[in-house]
Amino acid sequence: MGIITKFLKALIKRVVATSLVWRILTGKRWRDQLVVLMYHKVVADTPDAHELTIRHFRHQLDWLTKNFDVLTPEQFVSLDRNRKLTGKPKVLLTFDDAFISIQEHVYAELKKRGLRGLVFVPSEPVIENDTIWPQLNSDLFMCGEYEQLPAFDGSDRELAPRNMQERIAAEKEVRQRLKKMPNTERRAAMDKLKAAANWTSDQLQHDSRIMSWSELRACADVFSYGGHTHTHPIMSSQSRQAQRDDVQTCVEHLHNELGVAPLMFAYPNGEPGDYNEDSIAVLREAGYQWAFTTEEGIYRLGDDPMTIRRLPTWAPEPGDLAWLIYTAA
Repeated sequence: MGIITKFLKALIKRVVATSLVWRILTGKRWRDQLVVLMYHKVVADTPDAHELTIRHFRHQLDWLTKNFDVLTPEQFVSLDRNRKLTGKPKVLLTFDDAFISIQEHVYAELKKRGLRGLVFVPSEPVIENDTIWPQLNSDLFMCGEYEQLPAFDGSDRELAPRNMQERIAAEKEVRQRLKKMPNTERRAAMDKLKAAANWTSDQLQHDSRIMSWSELRACADVFSYGGHTHTHPIMSSQSRQAQRDDVQTCVEHLHNELGVAPLMFAYPNGEPGDYNEDSIAVLREAGYQWAFTTEEGIYRLGDDPMTIRRLPTWAPEPGDLAWLIYTAA
């Protein structure tokens, strides 16, 4: 029964993804709403890949370009939000964190199709040729050589995962605690983790690295750039002044290195509770007019431009992506 159900679900998704059925099902619903897709890494096609692969990304682009108008970031900014949208449904492609895979895999696929995307850049890991702290935490737990690591649960408890499944659970446990820490406390905790794991920068996985300024500049014909803070904190864990400093530092680096005055921003982590009214206020002070969350949903004309919802892109095949969008609208 499970196999039959799985087959039927897959069949329904493939049918929904066909252009004719898609047009019939969606109809006029797209007159006042559009899709914002959220990507992070897009990695090489390998049997053990745990992220969206370039093959799946190509399939997504092929389906999207057939059934959607893929907006440039500039077109998104210039939309008249008091008028109904016409033509095909609209979609905006966004990429959080500026991982190196965006240059190595995504850039060429967008360029040959004449498409553009929006990349949200955290400035500190660009400067340090490093990665954002959640990715470093993941690499450290998954690939580090250690016997025990601190749990940071208010006691002296140590975590000693014995296999990959336990490493995954331990990494998630610690990451949730790190998220709640102010920046200075989290930095000290990360230093403690690196020391316990005998971690060196050359252990960082290649796909985890953030692009350099020169690499970002080389991709500017395909990507526009938005802010993602300097240190990738959970903004609501910081004081208003600390948020202001972190946001403004990123703005200054984007202006000085990429020649842009960013109008669009993505909240680090971006779930409800990860940002607050102070966050929105300091973004407006810094000149931002649109801010994107990781809360799942469709953006409707007239929605608050500082809390724009997006859809994840885990969907491996066009049918999965079509179903994700259809059921979210």
